[in-house]
Amino acid sequence: VQNGYKGFEYRFSQPDVNVQVFLDRSPQIVSENNLGDFAEITRLRFERWKMSSLIVVPIIVRQGDGTIDVIGTASVFSQSRVFDVAELEQLQAIADQYSAQVQTLWNQHLSIERSRIAAAMTDNMQQFFSCLTEMNSLTTVNGVYDLIAREFIQQFDFDFVSILLADERELSVVAAAFSEPYKHLAQRHQAAAEKIRYSFTASDGQAGYVYTQNQHFHVEDAAK
Repeated sequence: VQNGYKGFEYRFSQPDVNVQVFLDRSPQIVSENNLGDFAEITRLRFERWKMSSLIVVPIIVRQGDGTIDVIGTASVFSQSRVFDVAELEQLQAIADQYSAQVQTLWNQHLSIERSRIAAAMTDNMQQFFSCLTEMNSLTTVNGVYDLIAREFIQQFDFDFVSILLADERELSVVAAAFSEPYKHLAQRHQAAAEKIRYSFTASDGQAGYVYTQNQHFHVEDAAK
């Protein structure tokens, strides 16, 4: 359960009891009796984890000027019994008691995360300028294609990158790059790639479809 929940994100546009409690600032008890009152994602999670009852309360920080900030939600569930209002109030009291500490820790986390992102952006910019400098020194179009392919390998830790460009009738491979463990395949691939052409029809695979429809295509596990 912990692995399934940790890191999961609820978008504010996504109907779910956590989002509902956060926006309404009103705690909720979910059980078999009122499950139909909640959004499908809540119902599916309730059934998947074989819950008997679920409580969700807002985490509220009360400021010195009397205003309140809702910084998140806290939830508990049981697979064996149904919670009552007294237990909801108890959980809300605990959330209220520790809300200021939670906010402090969360702000520290966000600060560290922003610093990490800023450092990564700085590193990416330096690599980008280095790439531009190298690109400006190139004298052939194919050299530019090869440089871009290599940059994809280095920046995103891919094992293979292929760049296809279109003329009026088809797509053809103009550059490809392999990561270090697979570089032994480069020569064989280059010989085959020189003959590869993809039409714009769906029958010729996803390359043409992605190009004509201007859409992404992602296969999560090619082995499946």
